Amino acid sequence: MGDTTIDRVLEFERPLFPLLYLFPNANDAALERHRRWLEPDLVEPGTGLFVLATHTFVVRTPRHLILVDTCTGNDKQRPKQKHRYHMNTYPYLERLAALSVTPEQVDYPYL
Repeated sequence: MGDTTIDRVLEFERPLFPLLYLFPNANDAALERHRRWLEPDLVEPGTGLFVLATHTFVVRTPRHLILVDTCTGNDKQRPKQKHRYHMNTYPYLERLAALSVTPEQVDYPYL
């Protein structure tokens, strides 16, 4: 987009929820009609679990470095969210560094 670039920094991506958990008004027949384009990227074959990802977008303009959604964070006590957010240890800062970005360089961290 002109002089602006956008990169994605993945925090995590894995199958977590049954689709019907996220779309309670749906039914198996409706989901079956869409399975061809949902699998394997959005729904894990075999388990039927929805693949959830959290990530940051690094937006670089000629004047600013912006992070959109700074993810869930590591080493945080979240005992009610053990399957997703409790005591994570993702290599987020390393992935950010792979794009030559350090937290100190960020002008605007947007959640």
